[in-house]
Amino acid sequence: MNTTAAIAEDLVTSLDEQTARLLGARCRDCGVYSFPKRLGCAYCSSANLETAELSRRGTLWTWTSQSFRPPSPPYLGPECPTEDFAPIYVGYVELPNQCRVISRLLVNDPEELQIGMELELALFEFRQDAEGGSVVSYGFRPAR
Repeated sequence: MNTTAAIAEDLVTSLDEQTARLLGARCRDCGVYSFPKRLGCAYCSSANLETAELSRRGTLWTWTSQSFRPPSPPYLGPECPTEDFAPIYVGYVELPNQCRVISRLLVNDPEELQIGMELELALFEFRQDAEGGSVVSYGFRPAR
């Protein structure tokens, strides 16, 4: 049976790419948002946090490329020789009035990336589990 699951529990609201939102936290005492969810506020140290659905759109704050396969473990993506690893792009996406999220940027060409550009949340198959089901992660792509 092929099933689909998120790479981590409580990461997204659903696996429907049209409606999915990242799940972060908002401190009830100071109002600061964070992602991923945490047990305490990084700003005021309060433990009074609530789950918060984050914006699906944001702007690219900064980015970089990674031209080598991460070490395994902890990386659990497709195995390939290091020399065959295709560069990936990662960046901080600033979600309006919330927080900055570090994310994979779902582009193949760095010429497509410009600081300040509008991005939108997207889901993608990160790997397959032992039973052949999809394990889904999140990324951001240029907004349509």
